[in-house]
Amino acid sequence: MLIITWAILNVAIFIFFLVRLNKLSAGIRRKKGMGNMLLFLGVVFCAIPGNLKQHKHQTKDWQFAKRENLQPNKGGMISAVIGKTSLFRYNLTIGYGLDKASGKRLPEDASAHSTGIYAGTQWRPTHIWVKPTASNDRFYYEVFSELKWSLLGITLYTEDLTHKGFIEINQKNGVIFE
Repeated sequence: MLIITWAILNVAIFIFFLVRLNKLSAGIRRKKGMGNMLLFLGVVFCAIPGNLKQHKHQTKDWQFAKRENLQPNKGGMISAVIGKTSLFRYNLTIGYGLDKASGKRLPEDASAHSTGIYAGTQWRPTHIWVKPTASNDRFYYEVFSELKWSLLGITLYTEDLTHKGFIEINQKNGVIFE
């Protein structure tokens, strides 16, 4: 509920500033002319914080097992939702392969991303840790991340999050090439 309220607050403040900017630019155009109005708008839009550009979808991969230690064309990729709020979900994808020596499934790489509406928040994974378990059918994972709370692109608070759990290797949550 807090995230929805935060999103509504961000949208409301943004609309308020757009209305004020429209009234200001109309006043400048009447008093100073069209050239000064365009100069004013240019300065305002250049002053928008660079934080707004960070909301692009960025994925960072973490590497675990070396590809030369895994059997070629034996492995797969699994994906799961590791957390969710009312507006967005946190997703983890793990690529794995079979070890040449032991035949055990080993994580090869992992990545995390979020999907949903980002109005005033930004989730970013900072570290992913995946290890095999005694069972060859699942992995244990820990995803460390930060959730930035911002108002009009200016970060006000950063919250550290940790997602832990097990992810099963089955046809339901992934593609298996074995």
